[in-house]
Amino acid sequence: DAAAAAYGGDPSQGLPVFFMGSSRGTMASGWAMTINFDKDCSYDLPKIACTAPRRDPHIKGAILVADFSSGVGYLEAETSPKDDGRGPGRDRGLFIGGIEEENNIVFFPSSAILAGMSKWPSAFFARGLWCYADGLEGEIASYERVRGLKDLVVVRGPHAWETWPTEEKLRVQDRVIAYARAVVL
Repeated sequence: DAAAAAYGGDPSQGLPVFFMGSSRGTMASGWAMTINFDKDCSYDLPKIACTAPRRDPHIKGAILVADFSSGVGYLEAETSPKDDGRGPGRDRGLFIGGIEEENNIVFFPSSAILAGMSKWPSAFFARGLWCYADGLEGEIASYERVRGLKDLVVVRGPHAWETWPTEEKLRVQDRVIAYARAVVL
């Protein structure tokens, strides 16, 4: 009965699925959405080959919290000394390009996720206003590409969900629930 209520019909046909991630989890969710709706490419191999998307009809959208799936092109032009000391810092673009070219490792998102977002059925985005992972412009670019139901929430806080004020977390949680209900129903 619970599955039928959540699905809105016969649960044997499958339940609706949302990929959800926070921070690095948004990269995994973004790749999963790309593979399902755009194309499945072997970016981690020396010779890149792409196949058709998976097209699982149960996947309804992505919930991206502390998102940075828009890719390296939307890094802040000016970073703080604290951000510069984090990982590759100001040279993140060069680092990303180098490890992709030399080692076939796609750690940070490339433009592939952003390029396929127009094929996503829906997406929810939440981010801190002073996020170091990427610029607000990247979030807006991602949001604008999704053609289906979508929501964008900004909070007065930094990148990580764990650091957001409790009232902001509760507000985001309420918006996530409203988004998911709207998509499913």
